[in-house]
Amino acid sequence: MEFLKFDDSRKFIFDRAENNGKEASIHPKQHYHNLFEIYYLESGSCNYFIDNKSYNVVPGDLVLIPEGVIHNTLYGDEPHTRLLINCSAGFIPASVASSMQSMIYLYRNPDISGQICDILRSIEEETIKNDEFSGDILRCHTHMLFFLLARNRNKYTNINSNSAYIEEIIKNIQSDFASEITLSATAKQYSISPEHLSRTFKKETGFGFLEYVTII
Repeated sequence: MEFLKFDDSRKFIFDRAENNGKEASIHPKQHYHNLFEIYYLESGSCNYFIDNKSYNVVPGDLVLIPEGVIHNTLYGDEPHTRLLINCSAGFIPASVASSMQSMIYLYRNPDISGQICDILRSIEEETIKNDEFSGDILRCHTHMLFFLLARNRNKYTNINSNSAYIEEIIKNIQSDFASEITLSATAKQYSISPEHLSRTFKKETGFGFLEYVTII
């Protein structure tokens, strides 16, 4: 993992991770943070839970997550490789801000996958160099990535894969977090067993039911 801090307003973290499928498959502990996240799946597959929906991510997909949004990643038992960028707002072009909402969270556009790979490769190479010019060069590369996505945003696909009732439960938790929310009462409301709800909730979000309630 490369962490670069050029000044108080420009922070940049780049990380490449490869997993053989036998190690722990849930993203550790960091469920939200104060930097923008750019996730790219190079190989394998995963289920990405963001805010109140789950997304099936395949190679070539980008996941774009604004700061402060709760998220978690679940992988199967197959090998995978992913790239991760966390950056401050200074690395996002101001002219793209108005288009940002229409591009999050899952960005899938095979037509520009080659160009995305080229930009990410340039970013990775620059984080290794890490000299006095790297801050400005990384900002240029990251700006080019966002410009590419914004220019082609009308062709991309954004698909979520939550069960309808899990999505409804998540929204209820987020809107009624001040009340006492229990697994048994929620399961009864949906005429399912607590065990089934617990298992399905964990499978689709990566969080235990009570863990998610506590975070919210």
